[in-house]
Amino acid sequence: MRPLHRQLVVAAVIGGLLGSDQIPEVSLTSPFAPGVTHHFASLRASTDEVANARIYASFHYRFSTIVGREMGQKIGACVSKTVMQPAQTAMAR
Repeated sequence: MRPLHRQLVVAAVIGGLLGSDQIPEVSLTSPFAPGVTHHFASLRASTDEVANARIYASFHYRFSTIVGREMGQKIGACVSKTVMQPAQTAMAR
């Protein structure tokens, strides 16, 4: 899975579990930009930044980030509905 898609899936899973993409401020750092910290007020803001960076770097066209966002949201919704469910324990005998 590509970095943009991975981040979109993670954002969709977190949003699905929390019921919203509004989260407390999140700070991210990268080993590729030492000393730089990015602050985001929502999951959408973080994924928008990644999508725009990939467009500016000429890795993607705008339409491919739109398709990637839709794909990430669908995968994330599926994961949060099927995989991220409370564990059921076997009854003690």
